[in-house]
Amino acid sequence: MNTKRYIVTLLALLITVALHAQNNTGTPYSVFGYGLINENPGAYTGMGGVSAAMRDNININYLNPASYTALDSNRWHVQLGVHAEMVRITTHKESAHYRVAGNGYFNLGFRIRRNLYSSIGFTELSDIGYDLTYKNVIPGSITQKYTQLMQGEGGLNQFHFGLGWKYKNLSIGANLGVVFGKIERRQTLSIPMDNAYYIKTSDNTRIHDIIITMGAQYVIDLGGTQNLTLGAYFNPNSRLFGKNSYIAYKESSSSSSIIDNDDEVDKGFIKYPFKVTAGVAWSKSTKWLVSGDYTFQKMSQYREFDTHNNIKLKDYHRASAGISFTPEKHSRKWYLHNSYEFGLYFVRSHMYMNEHHINTYAFTAGTVVPFLFSNNRQELDLKASIDCGFRGSEVDGLMRERFVKIRLSLAFKELWFMKRKIY
Repeated sequence: MNTKRYIVTLLALLITVALHAQNNTGTPYSVFGYGLINENPGAYTGMGGVSAAMRDNININYLNPASYTALDSNRWHVQLGVHAEMVRITTHKESAHYRVAGNGYFNLGFRIRRNLYSSIGFTELSDIGYDLTYKNVIPGSITQKYTQLMQGEGGLNQFHFGLGWKYKNLSIGANLGVVFGKIERRQTLSIPMDNAYYIKTSDNTRIHDIIITMGAQYVIDLGGTQNLTLGAYFNPNSRLFGKNSYIAYKESSSSSSIIDNDDEVDKGFIKYPFKVTAGVAWSKSTKWLVSGDYTFQKMSQYREFDTHNNIKLKDYHRASAGISFTPEKHSRKWYLHNSYEFGLYFVRSHMYMNEHHINTYAFTAGTVVPFLFSNNRQELDLKASIDCGFRGSEVDGLMRERFVKIRLSLAFKELWFMKRKIY
């Protein structure tokens, strides 16, 4: 098998994994809004997920479309990533475990003409996946309890087409994203009494619309081999068209016959609130890279079908920082030309329960292993990173999730637009 065929096969394998590993978040906290927002997205997961000021000629930083102008002008770029997660959930009384395999992204990047670059890709915006069971005493009874089962699955995905344009040290860009997805929530109430019955509800929402992301980056030459990059990108307030169908019915537990039912269909909009990310990155030659980000999204303005969501949502805040070190980029020794990344991130999410914010704290580490083929015409970067952290707390009846996420990604580029002149 030649080099190109080997690389294409490897890319196809990871794409298959990404497409078959969706909508299985597993976390009870995904019950809120349109699900659990990806807390460490993009190409720099080993550095805590920084993105606003990140730009290089290897990675397609689809989060900030202004970064497309840093791509190699003579090469075609392909990039994708997946992850797997192991989680331990604890309360002050009980504990449980779950494992999920990974939601990912896929991107293409290339130059269209002088100083104009483009990217096409797919990524996931949020996930819903929970299966909860509650048992409570029936009002007026001492020992008898009813059982409530809550289940949910789905999430939002996005296909994007983006452009980036460069003028001297300033780059600007925009992504046009087609957002789509399905959110399904089901509840079953079981009452163990004479003439017992089940009450079942199913709430399904399908969403499809457009989101625009606009970004900018400015590179400041600090002299020598040092650069400082300032970056930001944002999504304006958007209204996502949706169709909601709600079904409720009562079912006999003895005969499985439906006693009563009710259903309704509603069309309207889900408000995707304003979101902005700003950051800074400092680099020195090809050895050192340090970056930090801050993200804000006004999730307190989240609405579903022109009504306020019945769950209290708060504004979303995220801070991240990371560092990358490459000992000797052109060394023949593999451990010297690898890059080593470390980072951390903190999230004060939109989730709010029992008068407590559901926060996330995590530490990240990773490495980038480059491979060169065919007289440097092809380059493949294999990336591996890990997130270790926790979400939530055990106070006032809440749950704490301790998680470990393993992330794998590939960034591949090849000289498809320049023929060899010397053979």
